[in-house]
Amino acid sequence: MTAARAPGLRVRRLRYRDLAEAGRIERTVFGTPWRVREFAFELSKPAGIGLAAVVDDDLAGYLVSCRQGSLWNLRNLAVAPTHRRRGIASGLLETLLEHPAVAQTHVVLEVRESESGAIALYARFGFRAVGRRPGFYRDNLEDAVLMCRSPP
Repeated sequence: MTAARAPGLRVRRLRYRDLAEAGRIERTVFGTPWRVREFAFELSKPAGIGLAAVVDDDLAGYLVSCRQGSLWNLRNLAVAPTHRRRGIASGLLETLLEHPAVAQTHVVLEVRESESGAIALYARFGFRAVGRRPGFYRDNLEDAVLMCRSPP
């Protein structure tokens, strides 16, 4: 799937020097945000992919994924509120799913059941709901929808 990308969007590797800004976005976007050390841990994994979406030298969003056995787990995806609805998340997902290490494997993720926009985005990229994780989110014990994308 080719996503409509935001004008000026550049997707590159997420770097350690991006983590302070990623942490600021994280705290703005999520009720249970990752700490900077959690990002650093994920970036230190040899079988991990961290992507940064940059618009006009501004970190607009990020994606963190890691290999777990024979599949990839999309661990975190966020877009700064000022950059939403511009194709940033689609650009990040497209880049991940086209990565040679990921393209021919299963990819799984959890998403809050109340996040209908995110669920619809993932569905457009071929993810389908395959289960639930009751009480998965600590802040309000909301269930997570477990989604999986099979190789094409």
